[in-house]
Amino acid sequence: IVQYASPWVVESWMNADLGLFAQDQWNFRRMTLNLGLRYDYFNGSVPAQDEAELLDRFELPDPVFVPVRKFDPVNDVPNWHDLSPRLGVAYDLFGDGKTAVKASLSQYVAGQTVAIADANNPLNTSVNSVFRTWTDADRDWVPDCDLVSTLQNGECGQVDNLAFGQPNAQASRYADDVLHGYSRRPYSWEFSTGIQRELMPGIAVNGSYYRRWYGNFTVTDNVAQTASDFSSYCITAPVNPSLPGGGGYPVCGLYDTNKFGVISNVITQVKNYGRQQDVYDGVDLTTSVRLPGSVTLDGGVNVGRERANNCFLNDKPQLTVTSTAPLIANSPRTDSYCDVRPPFQTQVKFFGVYPLPWWGLQTSATFQSLPGPQILASYTASSADARPTLGRNLSSGTATVALIP
Repeated sequence: IVQYASPWVVESWMNADLGLFAQDQWNFRRMTLNLGLRYDYFNGSVPAQDEAELLDRFELPDPVFVPVRKFDPVNDVPNWHDLSPRLGVAYDLFGDGKTAVKASLSQYVAGQTVAIADANNPLNTSVNSVFRTWTDADRDWVPDCDLVSTLQNGECGQVDNLAFGQPNAQASRYADDVLHGYSRRPYSWEFSTGIQRELMPGIAVNGSYYRRWYGNFTVTDNVAQTASDFSSYCITAPVNPSLPGGGGYPVCGLYDTNKFGVISNVITQVKNYGRQQDVYDGVDLTTSVRLPGSVTLDGGVNVGRERANNCFLNDKPQLTVTSTAPLIANSPRTDSYCDVRPPFQTQVKFFGVYPLPWWGLQTSATFQSLPGPQILASYTASSADARPTLGRNLSSGTATVALIP
């Protein structure tokens, strides 16, 4: 049987999402400078919550299995201040207004609403569901027991967590270096440089290089466990013609905890453990054509890749990474696969517009050639796969293992 502390209403607040921006432009002969600075302030909170009042407001009944609850407010979840520069320069290379060299460097903060406030809401960090066994002795399909009682009675066993409806001691906690202060918010920097040339009136080409990198990553660290609480093991990849060499090779560098279920998670900054990287590099070659009669053709080629590295986490394999980008792998993983460097990928995009001679109509066409999805191979390893090198069963019974980079 699964019992829930429902219904419940979660109330979280975004108190401030403020941005102040100053910008100015200077012209020095053939050079133009654009200099800007943005200040961001974000504040979230959880108000004091009286469950009886909230349920009444939404015309919901009281919970069945737990009493109505009251919670104190939680302030400054988070409370962030950030200064982000925006710098740009353009230079008329030959002074004829046809060739421009451009560069920019800008910082951007990550978006936020009430996700962190919700994660710190006492209602969400309470034990809101429990399991219990039920032996239907008289086969009437009805639990003949007092479900409000958390202890064994009648046909029902004791619930698996006696703190049902109360704060969860195993709920994740946010460290101060994630929630409060200056430059604690996840961010990205972007640098670009390029050259633009007008070949003739209506026809221009552009070549640009872009680099984007991310910062203020966070990790979830189970501080109740240390690196010595993990044992490494290997498995053998299954034989499969789609795998490198037909499979059957060892996959090592995997970890399994010796303290399964011992949890005290703290969400904190990655920089407390090492350096994590997530970087995009790309080159754009584009053209823009404006012909007589309103005929237009635009498009070009992009060659780029996003690479990520979190290899330092193998020193403490219970850390779970969060990121502003999607290419960060989580445990379990192998040392070989924590440095994600896909090949450079090419995209081609063109579109054109041609006016028809009737009633102001236009016809258009678009062509795109995009990279396909990543080719991945994961395997659900059992205790039988791990036991020869681990010397015991897997703590959770199974583990999902990446078989190829």
